[in-house]
Amino acid sequence: MISDLHIGMVTELNMATTTKSNDWWYDSGATVHVCNDKTQFKNYEEVVNGQKVLMGNHDSAKVVGKGSVELNFTSGKKLLLVNVLYVPEIRKNLVSASLLCKKGYKAVLESDKIIVSINGLFVGKGKNYVNWIGPQPQLIITELQLVKEILNNKDEYPKPEFKSFTKKIFGDGLLRARGEKWFRQRKLANHAFHGENLKGMIPAMIASVEMMLERWRQHEGKEIEVNKEFKILTSEIISRTAFGSSHLEGQHIFEMLSRLVLLLSINAYKVRIPGLEKIVKTKDEIESDKLEQDVRDSTLKMIRKREEEVKKGEADSYGSDYFGVLLKANQEADKTKKISIDDIVDECKTFYVAGH
Repeated sequence: MISDLHIGMVTELNMATTTKSNDWWYDSGATVHVCNDKTQFKNYEEVVNGQKVLMGNHDSAKVVGKGSVELNFTSGKKLLLVNVLYVPEIRKNLVSASLLCKKGYKAVLESDKIIVSINGLFVGKGKNYVNWIGPQPQLIITELQLVKEILNNKDEYPKPEFKSFTKKIFGDGLLRARGEKWFRQRKLANHAFHGENLKGMIPAMIASVEMMLERWRQHEGKEIEVNKEFKILTSEIISRTAFGSSHLEGQHIFEMLSRLVLLLSINAYKVRIPGLEKIVKTKDEIESDKLEQDVRDSTLKMIRKREEEVKKGEADSYGSDYFGVLLKANQEADKTKKISIDDIVDECKTFYVAGH
């Protein structure tokens, strides 16, 4: 139950930096303007009635005062915010999108900035903002220093927990792995895609491009859907260079994973009761389960084929491509270097999707 003392809603503000920042963020989910720096107020008055704002993580933060703040945009323009709440506990200053809209302001995302205007007149540009997609907040970072901090500080900014559809696509591959498992898988990928190994892949890449161009020549004078053609090209190149499989094998896996990605985009922000999917599955969940199993079966077929080639003497090793590196790691006697069949399946899914 929300207390009568809660006068506004703001985002959970512990996502961008571990320390306070004087930067201002445009937040489509906040219902009030909030500031953590008293020195930024042009005029100010204390609040003594115990007012609070409700955070996105359901914690409360005390409102100490309120007043007006003048924002300076990178364009040199200024914007005066009124009824800004002084909340020392928060880490980010927030501009409420809903309050600006009520005043007639509009905001448009352009490249790495957000452009604010009123009555068609340009007001200014800002760099950072919070965007909401359904119930999920997205913190959009464009400042290089913040990007570096987030990417390099794995303790303060761990990988997020993925939803079930995302796990079906990537499994526990390199994208989702953490700690020692991530280090082991990253090392294998670095070895397989080292500069010298990439040079050896060039002939296969050229052959794939030449095949595509030959198809185009046969359709001279006709319209070609280039986007579809390049999807086929990337699937063929990845199949040949990373997994040593045929275009048809790779294309089949690509099509199934593409369908899984589509199902993810449809269901990513739907709110469901926790645990309900274990009892009652939706049509999309049933389809995604089948696709996940089919992708696994296709990958296992590729594994068995490569293993049979080695057993029959048709090949003297598992190969130097990424698939071969993974199979060698599966045979490692050293448990700290060994990976499982499930790991191989997940890595294949990760690289197929990432490459596509």
